[in-house]
Amino acid sequence: MKLFCENIDAIPALETIKDLTREEHLVLEFPRDEIDSKDEVQLIAQLKEQLPENYTVFKSGVWESTLTITIISLVSEITIKQHVEEVKQAIKDYLELSRILLNDYQTNELRDWELVEEHGEHNRYENRKNGQILETCSYPITSFESIDPYFFGLFIKTSAHYPELKKMIKSEFHDTQKIMDFLEGKEELKCIFQ
Repeated sequence: MKLFCENIDAIPALETIKDLTREEHLVLEFPRDEIDSKDEVQLIAQLKEQLPENYTVFKSGVWESTLTITIISLVSEITIKQHVEEVKQAIKDYLELSRILLNDYQTNELRDWELVEEHGEHNRYENRKNGQILETCSYPITSFESIDPYFFGLFIKTSAHYPELKKMIKSEFHDTQKIMDFLEGKEELKCIFQ
């Protein structure tokens, strides 16, 4: 839902914002002459502080006469905790398939997979049989930080596996980033990259 706000005072009440479903997001659009960058930073910080942990608030655009701030309801930490083992398995599977496809691409033996796009330091592959997408680095992944949240979320969403993770991820980038932020530095991930 997009809402034009004449000024900061026109922002909906927090209870209204909290009524957003996981399928919705709220875009607040302000006239640029009504909100400066200091006000914008303070507003984003204030909303982040006032909303529950499963919301993200960020500047989503600046145009000639307006700027936008987006609010999205994300997967909760409670839900992430309930599915840590499935997330770890998905990470292992993503890394293994990335390794296999990188090798197959280099040896020109992609079989059921097709290289759809090369961009920057990433390759996007699609499985001809089941439509699964794997977008990954064009070099071996050696750390958790090298996994792109959007690419990992897309891998999960297009996989025949991980039914609970698919339900958790509404936004391939934002929900997956939250999951990865939650897991970053956890002991159980260290064994994956040893």
